[in-house]
Amino acid sequence: MEQIFNNQQSAKYQQAVAILRELLQAEGEDIANRAFAEAVYADRRKTYLKSGGVKMLRGTHPCFYRLKKERCPDAYSHTEYPKCILRSPIADHIYEFTKNGKTHSLVAQPYEITHEEIDKAVQFCRANGLRMNISASDSWHFPGKTLLVEFRRAGGS
Repeated sequence: MEQIFNNQQSAKYQQAVAILRELLQAEGEDIANRAFAEAVYADRRKTYLKSGGVKMLRGTHPCFYRLKKERCPDAYSHTEYPKCILRSPIADHIYEFTKNGKTHSLVAQPYEITHEEIDKAVQFCRANGLRMNISASDSWHFPGKTLLVEFRRAGGS
């Protein structure tokens, strides 16, 4: 039995579904998922940047201290995994975003989140004045396989 996710299917849509089904049969689910992910990666990432009016921070590690408007204790660290990034219970594929030159959000994109990790993340947010949003439809790191977990300061930017 087939599941319909779009009631107004154009010819291009039907063609894309047929091609994905062929790929699934010929090369397996992993390859079909990867093809979907490649097709939507850039748009998902661009949508996150545009919707928040943010820029991805480059040249340094993502830091929860900066999100809290504090100085990073590892600001001059040259280690691959500084202490501040490891403070988050969810830190897979993590990025820092700025708005008007200040840290606006940190985004992790894990493949899964356990009950314990969610509990720890909620406690982490409460202890640090942050809030967390989880989305299955906004992740750009391997879309369809990862979740987007966004951390922001509680009560606004």
